[in-house]
This record gives sequence, C-alpha cells and structure tokens, in this order.
Amino acid sequence: MSVSLRGVEKAFAARSAAPIPVLHGIDLEVPDGEMIVIVGPSGSGKTTLLRCIAGLEELDRGSVLVGGRDVTHDDPGERDIAMVFQELALYPHLTVRANIAFGLKARKSPPAEVAVAVADVARTLELEPLLGRLPSELSGGERQRVALARAIVRDPTAFLLDEPLSNLDPALRTRARVEIRTLQRDLGRTAIYVTHDQVEAMTLGDRIAVLRNGRVEQVGAPLELYDHPASAFVGRFLGTPPMSILSSEVLTPDRRKAAAFGIRPERVRLADADGDVKATVEVVEHIGSSTVVHLRTSHGELLARTPGRDVPQPGETVMVSFADRDIRFFESEDGRAVTP
Repeated sequence: MSVSLRGVEKAFAARSAAPIPVLHGIDLEVPDGEMIVIVGPSGSGKTTLLRCIAGLEELDRGSVLVGGRDVTHDDPGERDIAMVFQELALYPHLTVRANIAFGLKARKSPPAEVAVAVADVARTLELEPLLGRLPSELSGGERQRVALARAIVRDPTAFLLDEPLSNLDPALRTRARVEIRTLQRDLGRTAIYVTHDQVEAMTLGDRIAVLRNGRVEQVGAPLELYDHPASAFVGRFLGTPPMSILSSEVLTPDRRKAAAFGIRPERVRLADADGDVKATVEVVEHIGSSTVVHLRTSHGELLARTPGRDVPQPGETVMVSFADRDIRFFESEDGRAVTP
C-alpha cells in the first residue's frame, strides 16, 4: 500500500530551552510497491521520520496515511507496518525459528499457520539450515536475514528499514543489498529505506529523498538527482567522489551564469596546455580501474576522475576543461540550482 506524509513536524523537548525542531513540514508520497531511500547526513532527521511513520514517535503536526487511511493517531501495532532496525534486536535466548515466529505468536495466530509461514520465509531467505540455532551462533549477515525474515513473515503492508546493513562488512553489504532489492520486488511491498550510504541509495531506490536539517532537499530517481541536483548540497552528497563546487569566477565572463558551478569528477578532462582552469595536483588516489586526482585551483578544490593510472603527479601544474553540458549552476557554493 502507499504511504503518504503530509506536513509532518516533530520537535524534541530540551531541559532548559525551547523544543528543538527535528522535522519541518515533511511532505512525501510513496506509491504502492515502490522502494524509496531516504538519505542525509547524521542528524538530518532520517530515523526520526521512520519512527514517526511507524508510530514510535508522536507527531507535533501533520499526518501519516497508509493505503489512504489516516493512521496518525493509531498505535504502532495497528498500522500493519514492519520495521527493521540498525540494531537487529533479536531475542538472544530464542532460536532462529522462534525469533521469526515471535510476532505471529504474539498475535495469537494458529500454530499451523505460524509453522507454514515460518517455513516459507525461511526457504525464501535460505535460513532453513539455521532454524535451530541461537543468534549468538550466527554471522552478521545471517542475523540480518533473520531480522528481515521476522519482518516479512508478518506480511505487512509496508516495510521500514533503518540502516539495516550498517554493521556488515563491505562484501556482505553488497550481497545483502542485492538480496533486499530482489526480495522487495518479489514481494511487491512498499518499502522506505533509511541510510547515510549513498551507494546503497543509488543502487536500492526507485527514488531517493535527500534530507537536510529536517527538510526534504530533493526527491527523484537516482540518476535524476545525480545528473541534475537541485542544490549544491545534493551535488556534493550524492556521488563518490562528490561533485566539485567552485566559484563561477573561474569561468570566462561569457560563461559566468551564476555565483557557483558544479562539475562531476568524471566530467573533468586533464590537459597539458589548453583548458578552462589552471590547477596544481595535490593528491593522486589510485582506485583500481580509475584514478582520482585532487586539484587545487585559485577558486577551490577540484576533483578529476580519469581511467587508467597515467596521470600527472603531485606538484605538477595542469590545465583542466569541461563541456558546457556537464556544468551545473548554483546560486552560491551552498545554494539552489539555477538555470543559466
């Protein structure tokens, strides 16, 4: 089912001061069956927003709708939403089978139905050999799959996932991303996934919502946000390495359209002579199939990502250039995008 947020506001009380606002009028529409990923730096309000959707935090203003039904004042158990936390919170004294079945038993589902449901989800997530084990006997990836199974077995209308992969090593994270995305598509359930990892955001989401200081900065398809950031903040936040933002004074007068401009590192071309900007090489990072060159210009740092390893070395002076179509203009070095 769809999930709708309308004017959601939340503030937390402070001991000796006015309440501290965390969410500022969040509006967001998540269609049925979509996976949307919410990203943003620490403290931007991502987890608080999930907790408001789940009913674990009471809204100060606004409403939450699930499948068109207003659940703003419903208890968490009445919303038919499953949440997977960063800390997986498995019951250490219960087996994998009992952990998965716990929610169904709490709802007093018939034992035969519980057994069938647990067997089905265990088969889907390849947990059948682990059903008799305790959480302490599982690897991090296995515990993560058990937490997902416990959420899935309830067959909820929507899933909320709060950085469920953050405690896994890089190799496991890559595999788990694929498993989560495949599973969500197979189930056809709406999912809202919170992370600060932009790689997860770009690979998992049908759409991405970027949060900044409790406000939605931009919502759209991953490549839309990557190619056409609505602000310099989004340009810097999405992308590895990030978009470089420089003063537009670095451009010739006939190309100066705004106070600042952004360019993706893979769109920066290194040249020996002719070019748009003179720069000094500061650091060279070899990352396998490509190389990231950190350049210092008179108007700020510029990153260039180039294939291969044959690049200028630290201390050398180079000229760099970029095509007009690859430049994004902004009101300031931290401002909104503008049309040149």
